[in-house]
Parts: sequence; C-alpha cells; structure tokens
Amino acid sequence: MTRLLAIIAVVGWLQLLPNDITVAAIAVLSVARFFHYVDKRPAILEIAALIAVLQFLVAAVFMYRMGNDHVKYYMYVDESTYFSFTIPATCCFLFGLFSQLSRAIEKFRTPKPLPQHNNLGVALVAIGFLCAVTVRYSPDQVRFVFYLLAQLRYVGVLYLYFNKSTIRWAATGVVFLSLLADSARSGMFHELLLWGTLLPTFYFLARPPTMKVKVLFLVTTFCVVSAIQLVKHEYRELIWKGRNASLSAVLFSSLEREDAFGREWREGLVMRMNQGWIVSAAMSHVPYAHDYAHGETIKEALIAALVPRMLVKDKRTASSSENAREFTGLHIGTSTSMGLSPLGEAYVNFGELGGCGVMLCFGLLLNSIYHCLVRLGHSDQYFLFVIPLIFLQAIKMETEFLMVFNHLTKSSILVVALYYGFICEWRPRIRSRRSRARQTGRSRRSAKLSSAVSIRTAVR
Repeated sequence: MTRLLAIIAVVGWLQLLPNDITVAAIAVLSVARFFHYVDKRPAILEIAALIAVLQFLVAAVFMYRMGNDHVKYYMYVDESTYFSFTIPATCCFLFGLFSQLSRAIEKFRTPKPLPQHNNLGVALVAIGFLCAVTVRYSPDQVRFVFYLLAQLRYVGVLYLYFNKSTIRWAATGVVFLSLLADSARSGMFHELLLWGTLLPTFYFLARPPTMKVKVLFLVTTFCVVSAIQLVKHEYRELIWKGRNASLSAVLFSSLEREDAFGREWREGLVMRMNQGWIVSAAMSHVPYAHDYAHGETIKEALIAALVPRMLVKDKRTASSSENAREFTGLHIGTSTSMGLSPLGEAYVNFGELGGCGVMLCFGLLLNSIYHCLVRLGHSDQYFLFVIPLIFLQAIKMETEFLMVFNHLTKSSILVVALYYGFICEWRPRIRSRRSRARQTGRSRRSAKLSSAVSIRTAVR
C-alpha cells in the first residue's frame, strides 16, 4: 500500500489526473485498510487516516464542486494550488502511519480473559466517574489531569469486556449514557464521536465482524455525524443562552422541516468537516503577506508540552488561536478557539516540500507510539486498553501540534504513573493466586503419588 501512496502522491503533486479521481483513490485505500485491520488489532491509526482523508481531501473536493461562495469558510486558493500540496502531504502522513516499524503489530494477540482483573475494571470505572464530576470544580492548574483521569471509565469498560465480566454490557451502557449526557450538557460532541468510534473497534477484536457489519458501522457513524451536524448549531445557541433544551426534541424538530436535508444542510455538513478552508487561507497568506515560521510554532509546541509552566511562564495555552490569526490574516475573535490543523501548521513552517516532510514525521511519530504500546501490551493488556486515551486528541485533524504534543506527553506520563502506582498493585495478587493454585496442584499430585506408593508397598 505504501508504494501506491507514493505513486498517488506524485500524481497529485503534478496534477496528472482530476483531483476527484485521485482523492477517491486515497479514500478507497484508507477504507480498505480499515476494513482489513479493524478485527485484527486496534484500528487507531486507520481511524486517524480516515479522519485526515475526509477533512483535508474529500470535504475540500465537495467544497470546490458545490460552490465556493461562503462568506468566510471558503477555499482561499484555486483547486490545483491546494491539491498539489495537500494530496502529497496527506499521502506522506498515511505513509508514516502505515509503515511497518517492527513485527509487534503483525504478532498482535487479542487480550486473553483474566477474571482477576474484573475488580480492576470496576475500580477504573469508578475513578473515571469521580474525576468526571471533580473536573468541573477543579482549578485550571490541575483540570487537564482530572480530564485525563475521567477517561479511565472507558479503559475500565474495556477491562470488563475482554475479561468477560457479567456486568460488562451494563457498565458499557452506563458509561455511554454518561458520555451522551456530558455532550448534551456542554453542547460539545467531539468526545462522543471519538469514543463512540474507538470503543467498537476494540469490541470487534473479541468478535470479528462480517463485511456487512463493517459497512454498517461506517454508515452508522456517518449518519450520527450528520445528525449531530444538523442540530449542533441550534442546540448550542439554546443551551449557551441558558435555556432548557432537549437534544432529542431539537433533533426531531429539525427532521420535521421540509428542507432538513436540503442544500443548506449539505453545505453546512461539508463546511464543518472541511479543514481545507483554513489550510487554504494559510496558503494564500504565507509567504505572500507573512514569512514562513521556519519551525518556530513546532518548537513552541514542543516546549509547551515538555517543559513545566513554572520554568516557562509565558508559554502558549493549548486553546489559543494565535497561530490561526497570525498565519491566515483572518479576523478571529479572542474568545474563539481555532487551530491551523497539523497540515496547515506544517505548511506555514516549511512550505509545500517541507510541509510534506513534517506530515511524514508526524505519521511516523504516531506510528512509533502505537508500536510501543502494542509491544508493551503483549506483556500487560493495560497498555492496549489505554491506546485510545493516549491518541484521543492526536487523531483529531483540526487541532494544532501544541494540543497534540501536550496531550501525548501528559497522557503518557499519566499512563506510566498509573501503571506503577496503581495497576501493578493488582499484579502481585494475581501472581499470588496463581502460585497458590500451583502449590495446591503440586500438593495434590504429591499426595496421589504417595498414596499410590503406599498401595504398592502394601500389595507387596
């Protein structure tokens, strides 16, 4: 597949074929890879690829075909200029994601049932719920830590599912309903969509789905995304104004309209999925009205993620829109959180050729972390179950490197700290139970042997 990606990258760079055909080929390859691996190992990298292709390429094609006349969310450069960069850059990202760095993935083993870990799963779910409540009232300095700890409820559900707990489906339902309630309360649906996509890919490992189920999964995901896009704007206005609003009531009232799925909805869906508009805005502004950053924003992102704030007091926050405002020339309100996306940030730092190199390195980084976790998961299933937690923000293509690196760093530190400070406490108990069972078995065998010897002696 990597060879095909290299060929498609050259075709897109030279604009040898219509962009519709080239983008369709990349989309088909990404979907085919997802179908192939979704029941063989956690398909996190494949989901990241699908999101990137959808937001950078497919949605951009529809924008150019549907009419590029929105007041703000339109494509700021012509089609050939945009795709001659984004097609090879996206292919480089996929090349990095899909490169085989070791044989750890090929030797992937589905987690075996360990009933001793059921109590651990219940404990993680309880900690997650407690921190989900605490995060609302915690100070800003530790809020992100509680946010990460709140994600442990999903890790606990995976423990219960793979260890065949009797309460696994009840726990899954409760956790999913809490996720839906949090999304309805805040009007933010990213977490719902991400976890709603990531968790089923783990469930498919235990019960490999048929091709019909795989297709149904993708179609259902698209329908849910479409429904959320249909009501999101209206619903947010209601709840942010302090009015009592029901998500289901807003959805049904929207569906009752004659033009519910008309041109306005289609354009809104495409525009909200399309991250190409802000990439094109950066391409129209840099380097003509603003010089390349030459790696400065990536350097700031690494410092912000790796160096404590007490040592760098003026480092940027993950929710700022400084880069988008500076490198696109657009008027973005101070209360608006908007990122350039990894593709846009790669371009504003090093241009087209260098941007492709950055996207290749970004794909290799995610691939390396994934390989490391899978390798560790061979000895302890904990590292397999925390893969979605670590990649939760990294697979979103609308965030900048600052948020990606910040989440990868802090979530990795938290995962390691939890392992040595909490998870390992459960391992001695399991080992002691196993050793007692082995000792009991040996005692029984020795007793049988001694009785047999006694019988032989008596006979003689």
